[in-house]
Formats: sequence, structure tokens, C-alpha cells
Amino acid sequence: MLNLEKIFTTRSNAPLKINHSQCLPLRYPSSACRICVDTCPADALEIKDGLIKTSVDCTGCGVCSVRCPSGVFEIKGFAVSKFIDNVKALLKDRERAISNGVVLKIGCYKVLPDSKGLSGNILCLRIPCLGLVSPSLILGLICAGVEKTVFVDAGLCNLCESKKGAEALFGVVELLGSISKSLKQMGKISIEKFPIERERLMFEADRLKGHKGTEEMDRRAFFSFIKRKSREKAQDLLPDKSKGKDRASKKRKLPHIVPTERVSLINYLSSLSLRRSNEILSPLFVDISIDKGCNGCQLCTLLCPTGALFKTEDREAERIGFAARNCTVCGLCKEVCPLEALRFNYTVSLDMILDNTDNILIEFKKVLCEGCGTAFIKRDGNEDCEICRKQSVPFLW
Repeated sequence: MLNLEKIFTTRSNAPLKINHSQCLPLRYPSSACRICVDTCPADALEIKDGLIKTSVDCTGCGVCSVRCPSGVFEIKGFAVSKFIDNVKALLKDRERAISNGVVLKIGCYKVLPDSKGLSGNILCLRIPCLGLVSPSLILGLICAGVEKTVFVDAGLCNLCESKKGAEALFGVVELLGSISKSLKQMGKISIEKFPIERERLMFEADRLKGHKGTEEMDRRAFFSFIKRKSREKAQDLLPDKSKGKDRASKKRKLPHIVPTERVSLINYLSSLSLRRSNEILSPLFVDISIDKGCNGCQLCTLLCPTGALFKTEDREAERIGFAARNCTVCGLCKEVCPLEALRFNYTVSLDMILDNTDNILIEFKKVLCEGCGTAFIKRDGNEDCEICRKQSVPFLW
């Protein structure tokens, strides 16, 4: 039966935009990745029946969007680039303060700041949740001219429905801490606790508006909503007719999309005045190599969500290439490789990350089939192509 109570509580969309095709378990069902499910503080995410499902408990904290390596999630109403542009605009109005070194204090929407805007060399801003702080946001602040960034932990995350904002922030700063050892020109980052009384919390935060709000519906909107939900419920109960569709529709190529977070991270990294010979040791970057035991099955290039591993081919050879700048270190390529031929090296030169040149990891020479003359890759010592080998097998009746 249709649960009207549930409909009323979910009539506003959760503040998440989800790109299902980028999800690792949906690209490769045997993938063990459950980062979003495991880190969601509200237990609002579930991967089931080939979809990522959200419940009404989603708070829009953004932890999933920061932690997901393949860019599945995007928080509606918050973009790192717009936040950085806002900081740049505020600093531009106070060029004198930039020369003195601006200290940026960032807290969540639920904590009332002591001051707003720029006062002296201290700039106070707020974001929906500390869980939204990503590596690209921190690098972007450095590029904007911020001397020091202080993230304000009010020590009251346990009272918030998002619960893990500060905990997620600690993980991101620790991750960037390993990069800052190699990138010595990075600005100072710190998390400071400023205990705040419970009475000073803003529980009706801006980030929850339009999610669990109580905005009224007119008569037409109400019945349209009931009709749409009834149709969706009926479709769930009907048998799946897609099984009878043409098989060609099932052979669509999986998309390869570089997450916005990754693009921003590389752009901000390239904007810093760093020597290209510097080496970075961080889980955010990796150099991949392939053993000679690789048979060229191309599963890694087919399933790679960002296209960091890719296939090139001509008349003479097939190759597997690697673009380090696009790799988010999701690890799916290692999971799918049947021969465990991929190796990860987490010490990467900055030149490799920022360069637009691609690295060819392995090459497979083509030979001519003795049976039909078709060019193919010789595997397992076979002198004939796969088609000729299949045709040579006798039928058993």
C-alpha cells in the first residue's frame, strides 16, 4: 500500500544529485567499495537492485560527495568553485589585509559566527557542514591568497543529525597533511575547538531548507504529487520488461567522467608556485604500472570510471595508457584484473600529475592469423585468431 505519511515527509527532494553510472559496485557488482554507505552519518544510503537509494534521513552533510572517489554524489546548492570565488571577492575588497596575511575561519551553518565578513585580517565564513570540506576547497583557499585557514569545531557534532562533520574534516586535513610535507609552499591548516553553548546552535539551518521543510502545497500540486508517487510504486510492482529489449541496447559503453572535485584539485594544484620535480606521497595520487603477465583483456580500461586507464589501438599494436591527472585511486582496476597485474606506487612526481601527456603502460603487438590472415593479439601461444579457433572446435550433438 502507498504510505502517505512517508510521502509527506519526502515530498522535498534530498539535497543530493546522484550519478549512478559512476558508482563502482554498479559498474562492477563484485566491487567491495561501500565508502558512501559506511561513512554516511545518517545511514541514509543503500546500494540495492542496481541503484543507489537515499532515505528521508539524508541531511545533506556532503560527506559522501567528498569521500566518493568516482564523483557519484553532488550536493545541491553548494559548489567549491563558487565558495572560492566568494572568498576571492572579499579579499579583493581588502587588498591591504592580504599583504598582512588573512586568517580565514570557517564553521558550519548551525553555529552562529562571532562576526561576519572581514574584520581586520580575520575573515569569518560558514559552509553547510564541515563534512563538505574537500581537498580542492583547501587548495583553492591557498590559491585565493589565504595565509591560514582555521576550521571551527564547536564540539557539538554529536547533537547534529549529521554527526560526523568534524570527524570527516579531520580525515581530509590529515590527508592533505601528507601532501603539505612535499608541497612546502602550502598554507597552514588547523582545526581549533571553540566550545559553544547549545543555545547558540541554529537547528533550522539553511542547508535543510527544501529538504525537510514544511512548505505548503496547493491542491493541484498535492494531487500531482500523489499521482506521480502512485505511478512509481506501480512500476516497482510490475515485472521488468527491459529483459525483452534488443540486446544491442545492453552493449552501451560505460561513461568515463572525471569528477569535478578532481578537476578542481588539479587546477588549484597547478596554480601553486611549485617545482615540477617535487614528489608527492599521498593516497590522492598514484602511479600505475602493469606486469608482463597482463593478457590485454582490457577490463581495467573498460570499467575505469574516469578514463584514467584507456586503450589505444592501430594496425600494429594494442596499448594500455594511463593519465595520472585523471586517476582518483578508486582501486577498481585492481579489483577487476583477473591476473592481478596492476601495481600502485603512491610516490608520484608533480610533473606526472600536472602534465597533459599520457603514459603507455604496456603494448601488445599484433600478428597475422595463419588461418584467415586477420591481425590479432597473440595470447597463450596460439597461432590462430579466436574466431578460427572457435570454428575448428567440432560440434557435439
